[in-house]
Amino acid sequence: MKNDCLLHFKNPYQFKNFIFELGIYNGWRIDCGLMNNRGKNIESRGYTKILRKLFEENKLFRKQVSIAEIVSFLDTFVHLERVLNLLISKEQENIIKEIEILFEYKIEMSKMSRVDCIIKYKHRICLFELRTVDSFNKLKTAYDKKRIELMIYKDMMLNYMDKIDKIVVLPLIGLYEYKDKKLNQEFYENNLKNAEFACEYIQRYILQK
Repeated sequence: MKNDCLLHFKNPYQFKNFIFELGIYNGWRIDCGLMNNRGKNIESRGYTKILRKLFEENKLFRKQVSIAEIVSFLDTFVHLERVLNLLISKEQENIIKEIEILFEYKIEMSKMSRVDCIIKYKHRICLFELRTVDSFNKLKTAYDKKRIELMIYKDMMLNYMDKIDKIVVLPLIGLYEYKDKKLNQEFYENNLKNAEFACEYIQRYILQK
């Protein structure tokens, strides 16, 4: 699987180190606004150039990756790091070291369909699709749409993944945490609860026998 994705990390520590070295937390927030507008502020940043080069080298897009895709990718990093931090705090070290993380996994024979993120533990995997919306009343619609996508991805992957014993899916739908540089505490706390739910989901369906 690691040869069919944009990024592969052997364990959560490797992922956290990548995030630290990438330097995205130097002013990056999950801000409200159109993706293209948010992207204007990071067009020339070093981490934007690094991510674009990764996409280009892996030929995940038929043309240059858009700045909106980069913004979405950075938001995903924030959400997933929270989930992984919770797992690190709750699970034993020997288990944590066996949790692999894959980003932008290309599904075979799918005409370039990709899964946002995969958490893998031994022969069990959880497929994640992530999206950010601007209000509570949009959460369910986004969740239902992403869940359908994930079920389709799961069905396609079952065609060839004979070494995987179990595949589960989980949409992770967040809310924009900042507007005009001001934190929306309610939205932020909702995102933290989502991370806690995702952590428990992984523990229950992937890490436990």
